[in-house]
Amino acid sequence: MKKTLLFAAAASMMMLQACTSEENFGQDNTILVPGNSEVKISLSSSSSSTGVSTDIRSRAAVESTDTLNNMGVFCLAREAQDINQSPSSIDWTNWSGCVMNNVLSNFASGSVTWENEYYYPISQFYAYDFYGYYPYSKDSVTVSKNQVTVQYTLTGKEDLIWGRATSDEQYAYSARYFRTEENVGKTPSLNMKHMLTRLKFVVKTGSDLIGGASAEEAKKMIVKSIVVKSAKPNVNLTWSNSTATEDNARLELRNSSVADFPLCDVTGKPVTDFAVSQEVNGELPIGESIMLYPEKEYILEVVLANAEGEEFTSESPLTLSQDALFAAGKNYTVTITVHGPKPVQLKAALNSWEDAEEGNEVEL
Repeated sequence: MKKTLLFAAAASMMMLQACTSEENFGQDNTILVPGNSEVKISLSSSSSSTGVSTDIRSRAAVESTDTLNNMGVFCLAREAQDINQSPSSIDWTNWSGCVMNNVLSNFASGSVTWENEYYYPISQFYAYDFYGYYPYSKDSVTVSKNQVTVQYTLTGKEDLIWGRATSDEQYAYSARYFRTEENVGKTPSLNMKHMLTRLKFVVKTGSDLIGGASAEEAKKMIVKSIVVKSAKPNVNLTWSNSTATEDNARLELRNSSVADFPLCDVTGKPVTDFAVSQEVNGELPIGESIMLYPEKEYILEVVLANAEGEEFTSESPLTLSQDALFAAGKNYTVTITVHGPKPVQLKAALNSWEDAEEGNEVEL
């Protein structure tokens, strides 16, 4: 499924693409603190993404959750149960409302793991949901009575992921739920979602003249830089105990600040002096990607240089038809087709982490 955009520019042709009890229990030499039941908390994670896992040190786009280190996990009360009468109103700043508070976790082999052990409260006042987010933040997390906010400063290199594990089954999730015979052995599963738009890039060697057979001048061109201008760096990832948010977190701008996001490699260094393929119509991937707060328009700057070092700069607005938003969780792969040191055009075609709907064309 594809969307197509056409642009005019000045440097090359391009194509676009997650109680109160004092009872104590002993189990396998584990001492449970007052308020804990004997039911230990476990968690798994699921995602529709496919591909290879990503090293957390690069903060690159996560292609799968086969392995995902440095997640933050919360276990938060969702609603009162009918087991005990007159429970207090849910308060995520209280320990019984927040059983797991921003626990540093890792995902591997189908399970989410953490260092310590956690147990569902014996009080059974509440049913709980789980929330996971990536990358983990220790000092930029705020928990209020019914809301959690994580502050990020984006650079274009971070992938933000958020997920929730919930169920409308009776008593899910609580100690009572897992004591029921049909639920023994079940594990809540986080459904992880990408929260940013992702631009990927490819460089293609075109003919020196559009429609021509020679590409000798095009083969001498190099890509000096690719930059998204005036991107939004300051965002908040927020979710609350409210039916209005359902299972979705909100990614919101914290202020109106802007910054330029250069295309970087997997080590986080800006890509520069990139040589094109020496084959006509040959394509080479360039850089890792640029990940952005979803918006209706981005300003894309591409700087090329010829063999003499003369630079050619193209800066154009990037938009979708029908005033559509560049969507979270979708790839927009940009192919830069170099035709030598000539004025050029800009073109775009859309593919995605998730398939995008068809239609919507615009020519500027």
